[in-house]
Amino acid sequence: MRAFFALILIITPSMALASGMDRVPHSRFPSVRGAGMGDSILGFVDDTQGALFYNPSAFGKLRDFKFEPINVRAAGNSDVTSALGPDSLKYASSSKYVDYLSENPGKTPSSEFSVFPSFRLPYFGMGVLYQNENRSTADSSGINYRSRSLFIPTVGTGFRLASGVLRFGYSLQWVSLAQSTGTVVHTASAATRSNEKITEGSGYSHNGAMTVTLPFHYQPSFQLVARNIGGLNYSGKPIFVSAAGATSAPAKEHLSLDVGTSWFAKFSASSEMKFSIVYRDFTDSSSTARWGHFAFGTEFGLGDLFFFRAGYASAYPTGGFGLKTKHVALDFAWSSDEIGAGLRSSRDNKLSLQLRIHAF
Repeated sequence: MRAFFALILIITPSMALASGMDRVPHSRFPSVRGAGMGDSILGFVDDTQGALFYNPSAFGKLRDFKFEPINVRAAGNSDVTSALGPDSLKYASSSKYVDYLSENPGKTPSSEFSVFPSFRLPYFGMGVLYQNENRSTADSSGINYRSRSLFIPTVGTGFRLASGVLRFGYSLQWVSLAQSTGTVVHTASAATRSNEKITEGSGYSHNGAMTVTLPFHYQPSFQLVARNIGGLNYSGKPIFVSAAGATSAPAKEHLSLDVGTSWFAKFSASSEMKFSIVYRDFTDSSSTARWGHFAFGTEFGLGDLFFFRAGYASAYPTGGFGLKTKHVALDFAWSSDEIGAGLRSSRDNKLSLQLRIHAF
């Protein structure tokens, strides 16, 4: 990890991926549980984070008080995790890490870090997200980097009709975004930059959702989630995050629609299997190959304590597991992102870990 944080100090205090690089377009904060299930949990959201960022109609079934002071998520790709261990000590300084990247042009270290304290009341929730994402690699032109930092206060609510057959929800996100891409060339005397695009701004994102659950065996449900209703226009200065040297606002983020269906099978009083299928970004605001919009997932729960997950998203398989007690939830996932120009052109394997602690 020292290697990664050293590069952060070289470039800029707040960096992240280019806009529109969310696994679920414009979801902004996907959970590790969701990553293990192929980001297809629209119908199985059961926490404040999921209701605010995945599917606001989940507020129609969340009717308890929950305070979550600790919600920490960290993720890194294989080029970050492979650098851990005794050999990583030699990358303790930024200059040595630059040498490491330059000597390993095939390496593309990428990592993410998020914190999200939140609380909820019946049919209502709110929280504040800080998230930082970074990617870097070296080629003949120098060290190329892409980065994004987000700070998002968010609030949401929902209601239900017909004994829960129909659920509706809404979340408002005040998105502050600072992002940059560019190339850094280091010489013996100084560092020069080129091809830089640095933007920052803030704006409001309106998100709505509807879920229909049929009162039949396996409780099949159907979900529709609209993100960035009316579009998200960035302007002015963001709060808390910034990108030094920013000259413009990020591009407008357009409406994105997710549609999904889910059902579950109960094997005993303490075990059940959940299944889900989602078509992400029906409006193709992310401009990606259509097959990459499909996501499938399953979760096997044992005693409401252990959970085993598998899925398929962005044309790659995913997997994970989780442990949950009354006050603590720990989730791990293995997933893949597409970072190339086309579907299955450049796979980026990623490991994710999330810890949540409930005070009540």
